[in-house]
Amino acid sequence: GVFISYDKLFNNWENQFSIEQNASTFYFPSSCSLKPTQISSNVVSKTNIKNKFLLLSNELDIGYWNKVYPELNQYIIGYPRYADNWIEKIQAIKYKPNTFRIYLSYRRDLPDEKWFEKAIEQLDKIKLILKKINKIFEIYVKLHPYTNQNELNNFLINEKNLNFILTNDHQQEICKSSNFSIHFFRSASIMESLSTKTPAIELWKLSSETFGSPYQDYNLSFFAKNEKELENYIVNLIKGDEFIKNEFSEKYKIFEKICLNNDPVNRFNDLLNLKINFINNKSILNKY
Repeated sequence: GVFISYDKLFNNWENQFSIEQNASTFYFPSSCSLKPTQISSNVVSKTNIKNKFLLLSNELDIGYWNKVYPELNQYIIGYPRYADNWIEKIQAIKYKPNTFRIYLSYRRDLPDEKWFEKAIEQLDKIKLILKKINKIFEIYVKLHPYTNQNELNNFLINEKNLNFILTNDHQQEICKSSNFSIHFFRSASIMESLSTKTPAIELWKLSSETFGSPYQDYNLSFFAKNEKELENYIVNLIKGDEFIKNEFSEKYKIFEKICLNNDPVNRFNDLLNLKINFINNKSILNKY
């Protein structure tokens, strides 16, 4: 068998491999994102190969992948990285006392300059809001692998009480050390924050994208429609407002139901055992 992320479906070497007797391909998610609740109806599957399997992270994604690859067998595994025994091993980043820590997840979604200008406007709004608050902030900035760090250097300049820290640490490590997190629209990093029980603010979208945000749709993020709502969320999270604490508690319950309802390690072992038993039985039959 071979394991490949979803974004590598149907490449030449893997197709050649799948022709071999008893060979199987298991496609796994390239990220822990949730799929949009809507999908274009013109997406059509062209595959009829039965020894390819989609390993899904949650039940909500079934409808999406049924439309994209209806002929592939689907198995809901869950999120191994979100299991308790994994989260417990994550080491929180050491931080200075009397500081308030925020995780800022940045990704360059679109290549055009208009999008980038709007993104910088959002970053400036965050800075202006924080400047009005009498706290010392450490803002951990994690860039998406496809993002050019140089284009942000002129905008993430340390100012009084605002200390920007570019980091390559794992997102879960950063989130576990943060009081809350801020994410661009429909960013998969929202899931990383929730996995460590860290509230996640999601910014309004910057382009005329067709799909909405599943994190807003499923009430997982504190979705800020505008600057006023963004400031309200930031201020109340910093204050430790009881209402927003209770609201996040409800959001985390939804996250638990969607993402933590399975035993991912045992489910994956069960799948492998089924495949091994199938191969062994088939091999026995081929002897006669």
